[in-house]
Amino acid sequence: MIDGGGAASTLMTISLPEVHSANLARAVQYCEKHHAGGGGGDDEGVRIWDKELVGGLDSDGLYGLTTAASFLGLEGLLRLACQEVADRIAGKEPEQIRAMFNIANDFSTEEEAAMRSEAPWAFDD
Repeated sequence: MIDGGGAASTLMTISLPEVHSANLARAVQYCEKHHAGGGGGDDEGVRIWDKELVGGLDSDGLYGLTTAASFLGLEGLLRLACQEVADRIAGKEPEQIRAMFNIANDFSTEEEAAMRSEAPWAFDD
């Protein structure tokens, strides 16, 4: 609930069905930290805090935070969460990425072989 403040304040409930309460709390913490830190994220302490915010999440938590940031229109938090995903998958084989995010391989052996021959750079070890 949100308190509108003032003498005749009323409480208002805002439904956010797309955002889990834990991710809403993280989003609020992010906003508070960035507001207190000037909002630019240039402060080293804020950058460290940001890294700790997303670095401690498992894949499901990171997905939820990314979804929440997108739904709430928090561009800075969305960029931060997406960068964490990019950092986690950098240098990984497709099979490792599928395992990280529980993604089923829906390519046949022939389709995968064709992709590997068409774009060998994408599969370099």
